[in-house]
Amino acid sequence: MYIKQSKQLKFKINKYYSLDILNQYPITLITRFFNDGFNHIHLFGTRKYIEKFKNRKSSGICFEIIELTIDSKSNLAYISEIWRDSTQEVTPEIDQLIENDAIIELCRINFIKYTVMSEDNLFHLLLAWEEFVNKEVPYILLYQDDQDWYDSLAFESQETMEKFIADHTQ
Repeated sequence: MYIKQSKQLKFKINKYYSLDILNQYPITLITRFFNDGFNHIHLFGTRKYIEKFKNRKSSGICFEIIELTIDSKSNLAYISEIWRDSTQEVTPEIDQLIENDAIIELCRINFIKYTVMSEDNLFHLLLAWEEFVNKEVPYILLYQDDQDWYDSLAFESQETMEKFIADHTQ
């Protein structure tokens, strides 16, 4: 396995915080999603949340600084910044997409920063994150592998995590 991108995170006060301040896209958006939205998801019940999306009772949810939208036709999950954070000019066409809440289209035309993954990948990450939070694992490595699958691993020390990264990025 080869790691294409990664974020190192440390547990502090019921949340995981990035050990670096670099905004490496798209993985930074996933980190923001977990920091911004996971407490809500966890309180609602992670498995209930997943079932809600699987049953298509909801197609998206906007948190404070990040948005999650499910494309039910293609079974893809889009994690994006909220449209108000875009630095792009709002044209009449863009304004119409915003009014129609067409977040996926705003992503596709690169009006907002986003990452996309399969629903299965998102659900896998949510369940892993739930386990990490419940166990208060000291360190997490969130990474994208050479197959474009996002995953996360728990570590007891920063040194072990950094060695793992070094072994899988060369």
